[in-house]
Amino acid sequence: HTCSAESPRWVMLQGRREEAMMLLNGLVSREEADQMVQEWECAPQACTWLEVLNPQGTWRRKALVASVGVGCCAHLAGVPVVNVYLGRILASDISAREGFLLSALVASSRLLFIGCTVFFLIDRWGRRRLLLISCAGTVLSLAMLAYAYHVEAPVLPWKLAALMMYFISYSVGLAPIPFIYTAEALPTDMRGKGVSLAMLVGRLVSASLSSAFPLATDAFGIHVVFATMAIVNLGGLLFIWGCALETAGVSLEEVQCLFGAGKKIPP
Repeated sequence: HTCSAESPRWVMLQGRREEAMMLLNGLVSREEADQMVQEWECAPQACTWLEVLNPQGTWRRKALVASVGVGCCAHLAGVPVVNVYLGRILASDISAREGFLLSALVASSRLLFIGCTVFFLIDRWGRRRLLLISCAGTVLSLAMLAYAYHVEAPVLPWKLAALMMYFISYSVGLAPIPFIYTAEALPTDMRGKGVSLAMLVGRLVSASLSSAFPLATDAFGIHVVFATMAIVNLGGLLFIWGCALETAGVSLEEVQCLFGAGKKIPP
């Protein structure tokens, strides 16, 4: 309760100006707090759900589609699902102890690469480039996994190498960036509900994959499941290429120009 205060912006939208000022004063200087409150007072009111689901203006629709689509691509990669069923996937190849050690190795590698992305790459390389690299890596590694299981290749080195490539590729883009991208791409008045919508759709996709994965594996084989996931992620790669514009270094005021013209904002 003491470390997670209410959002000053949300408090301001509820008409509680003095409380918003008090919260801001605990975060920034008095002058900056006054400037932010003045900007919020001039800003448009938050959109209704109808206005979010049916946005007016081409650029708003493009921003919403890009935000929700990037969130869906992160879950369509299937990494959380594969991580849950990793022991089952490798059960016929390695022992339970080796499976546990492999899971620990995967978790450590994911944490390491997510940290490297957040601290060193996300602003230097940009959101779009990392998303494309990440999605391309998941497509390639899933295709490798499908082939390795189809020909019954040994775990070492082929399946393990493909699995590590899969988890690392996901960690350098699709894992951390959708949260940032959604907030940057959406305009202020629809950001709160837009981010919630993107998270809802993403969680529904993830829940559907979690339910379908064991059933599809038993019915068609793990190699068919991995091949299907590779094709789906190829579609995600094409979506990011065509719809997810670069938002790094773009101010909130320039988002309309970015999605309206589809061009890079000049420095």
